[in-house]
Amino acid sequence: MTTPRRILFSVIALVFPLPVSISAAQTLSAATVDASVAVAAVSNAFTPNPLVLVESTGKPLASTGSWGLLRHFTDPAPAGCQKDGTVCVKVLYRVPEDKIVCSWIVGFVPADAPATANPSGGPQGTASDKVEGPHAVIFAEDDAAAQYTLKKSWAKGDVPFRGVKTVAASYPSIARSSRVSGVVVVRVIVDPNGHVQNVAPLGGPEMLQPAALDAAKQWQFEPVLVGDRKTSFRIDIPFNFGLNTPSVTQGMGQGGVMIVQPHRPGQEPIVASPTGAVSVQCGATGCSPVGPAH
Repeated sequence: MTTPRRILFSVIALVFPLPVSISAAQTLSAATVDASVAVAAVSNAFTPNPLVLVESTGKPLASTGSWGLLRHFTDPAPAGCQKDGTVCVKVLYRVPEDKIVCSWIVGFVPADAPATANPSGGPQGTASDKVEGPHAVIFAEDDAAAQYTLKKSWAKGDVPFRGVKTVAASYPSIARSSRVSGVVVVRVIVDPNGHVQNVAPLGGPEMLQPAALDAAKQWQFEPVLVGDRKTSFRIDIPFNFGLNTPSVTQGMGQGGVMIVQPHRPGQEPIVASPTGAVSVQCGATGCSPVGPAH
């Protein structure tokens, strides 16, 4: 028999995403919340921050820790937990060798409620961003989670990253004369205040990578909130170097997603996914994105 305060720990591989909604017919209560669903809501959205080192090990927070669920907790409940029909639990991530426990408050929101990411303040989803069936929303994170992890993805209803300053990459003349083209994807880590902390290439022609990295370093973002707390996050930005296009990127659309310059003038802009992933098609004149990767 499981007691209300018993913490269940089980290692869940992060490479196997789990669903983050439950049956609309299921009665919501702390006792009926599926631990795997609550854990997946967090593990799919957060990852250890590679730039922050744990004092005891001198390394980033280990990704081999164990996950747990606390169905009843004494922490002050976030505003989102106080809404009618919403049930909140605490998800824990424990790394014994690092002597660290991170925690998040996850709320299961009724099916007819909008999937707002930050009901206690800051950017939110809209009333049209609804999810079929009760859905999990992360309402808060503790100090350890804010320090050692970062947000890596956005669920439906979250407001994705917004660039308040976007800089197009300059096409290197030597690359253009050599007819080198393609898409360079840059992974950007952003601090809680929206400033770029680190950039690294994930792929693309090596001759074009320095220009893309230099541009990405100059970007600035609107802070991303978890509840009312600013948090670090990462985003993958594609820079398209097309031989027939004068610019590399057009910046952000109204929804906060990247708009990539089309390979041929007159085509509709390509809108990338919140992770910045795009599909690329190559031809005789070079490579260009053809749509968001699935």
